[in-house]
Amino acid sequence: MNQTQNDTGAQIDASTNDTGAQAITALLTKHFAPIHIALENQSHLHAGHNEEAKQHNNTHYKLVIVSAQFAELSRVARQRAIFNALGDLFDTTPLHALSISALTPDQAKQQNII
Repeated sequence: MNQTQNDTGAQIDASTNDTGAQAITALLTKHFAPIHIALENQSHLHAGHNEEAKQHNNTHYKLVIVSAQFAELSRVARQRAIFNALGDLFDTTPLHALSISALTPDQAKQQNII
C-alpha cells in the first residue's frame, strides 16, 4: 500500500493503481476532511464466493477513516454517513462490500492509528 498526502494534509494509504480506491478516497476526503484514511483492497480474499470478485479486483475493501466530523455521531450514524457520501458507487462500480472503522482523532490516538 502506498502512503500519500492529499490537499487537506490527510494521510492516505491506498494503491495508486486502484481506481476503486481512488474514487472512494476522493469522495470521503471531499465529505469528511479526514486526517487519516487507510483503504485496503481485500478483493482477493473473496474471489471464491463472489462472481464479480472473480472478474474484477475492486470489489471488497477495508476502510479506516479518522475525522473530527464523527465526534457527535454513533457508530451506525458514521457508517450511514459514509455510505451516503459514496453515493451510487455500489451500483455503478464493481464495489460489493466495505468494512468500515470510522473514528474520531481521539479514538484513533487511543488505538495508535495516528
